[in-house]
Amino acid sequence: MTRSGGASPSQRDPACRSHFHLTGAPRFITGASRGIGRGIANVFSHAGANVVLTARGQEALDAVAGALDPERTLAVAGDRHERRRP
Repeated sequence: MTRSGGASPSQRDPACRSHFHLTGAPRFITGASRGIGRGIANVFSHAGANVVLTARGQEALDAVAGALDPERTLAVAGDRHERRRP
């Protein structure tokens, strides 16, 4: 869905997805728990990619991952701003 509530182009026209293939391609998606990152995760997964989803909250990531193919999806929470202490 778009912000205006309408369907995205790939939702309106299934043929749009049939021309976009990423079968087996690895894709690492940051900010995957909402917004553009979530949309990209959805499109890449439906195009056949193996996706690694990242965001700060595991619960939100699990919700996104639950809607995707579990055989090709890994959800890992983390914050790139957190520094490890020696």
